[in-house]
Amino acid sequence: GEPGLPFDISNRVGRNSEEARLRIDSSGLARGVYELNLLAGELGGTGGCPAESDDPDYSGVARSVRVRLVVNTEADAEMTEFFTPDANSNLSYPVLGSSYHGLQILARDLDGLIVTTEPTDSFSVRLYKSGFASAISSCVVTAPITSVNNDPYYQVDCAIPLVEVSGFWQLTVSVKNTPAFTTNVAVLCRRGTYMDPADELCKPCLRNALCEYDGLTLGTIQLQDGYWRQSQKTTNI
Repeated sequence: GEPGLPFDISNRVGRNSEEARLRIDSSGLARGVYELNLLAGELGGTGGCPAESDDPDYSGVARSVRVRLVVNTEADAEMTEFFTPDANSNLSYPVLGSSYHGLQILARDLDGLIVTTEPTDSFSVRLYKSGFASAISSCVVTAPITSVNNDPYYQVDCAIPLVEVSGFWQLTVSVKNTPAFTTNVAVLCRRGTYMDPADELCKPCLRNALCEYDGLTLGTIQLQDGYWRQSQKTTNI
């Protein structure tokens, strides 16, 4: 019914019933504590079992029932939003042996309302390189501490192991065991190494070459003065 207006459930309750069940549609109902006041009407009167009862509660006086409703929300896999940095951000390109901080989660419930009280273990995050058992990051989700467009979000931090394989790793998120988001993250080789495009493995810098920066590939390594190679695809210097 409309807030503040009475509604009749007498046709749903038998004369001798002591229980009435109400179904409340919470769609669109914001979080909070609500009180529902039900006027039971006169329990006494002429005729009927209540008036003939010896129970002093059946006094013929109108009685009311107050119901306290506590409304909570939980994150929904389909409605929850996920934010990753654009291609120009340094957060988009983590390095082997470092941490990835490039994912934020804006939890929303089924009605689209923002959720800030969802337990962090409701979110399962994996960052891994398919086909490599050792290339699996340990990811931690922390409760909302800052904002995306003034909205609180959950922060995801993944510790990337110092392994040999770079390239695109897969980032997946499940909300309450329901798959919700997936993307690719470009993981770079550390300085002193370069990525071989043939197998995406990080290999020690070539002799007489310079590998002074993170994220170098066979095609982008520089040579020491006085050395050359026929093409950027060869390891012969």
